Amino acid sequence: MAIKVQHGHVGQIANLPCLRQVSNPPHVAAVARRQRIGRRRAARRGAAVLEFAILLPWLLTIALLCVDFGRFAHYYIAVTNAARAGAGYASNNLFTPATKPRWDAAVRQAVVDELTENPPNRWFDASKLTIPAPLMIQEGGGYWRVQVDVSYPFQTLINWPFLDILGGRKYNEPLILHRRVVMRGTI
Repeated sequence: MAIKVQHGHVGQIANLPCLRQVSNPPHVAAVARRQRIGRRRAARRGAAVLEFAILLPWLLTIALLCVDFGRFAHYYIAVTNAARAGAGYASNNLFTPATKPRWDAAVRQAVVDELTENPPNRWFDASKLTIPAPLMIQEGGGYWRVQVDVSYPFQTLINWPFLDILGGRKYNEPLILHRRVVMRGTI
């Protein structure tokens, strides 16, 4: 059956049952809305993954730098405390020319003990520790000064290139932590 559309009869044709618009049931609209929202969420999730992939190397670098700095601070404080322990022992104990070698050994042992035993510390290797002979300078009036030097090599977890530039050291060479402590003693 052919339908002829004449001017002015459009309204009658729209009322035919086969040409009426069927309204979407409510659940179809909700499904379509959820699909649009899901596509937007997927796009946002993809952007978040991309941002995380870009930031991850920076975050790991900052984390490792913080770990190395914390280790450096720990070693530096431990070497300083060890030098103080050696100087404290040296300033409180006199020696004679005959007992000077034992006094030197006792000062070195005080440094090693402070570095490795208080609290027990497995990170320090006493064989890498450098302790030159302590100096004792007599002053007038029963006073003297004792100087103790302690050096320990510190190796970072990662060879940071900026340390080579700033510190003037060669690549993969440890940083030398050096502390000098001078204490005064009395008789």
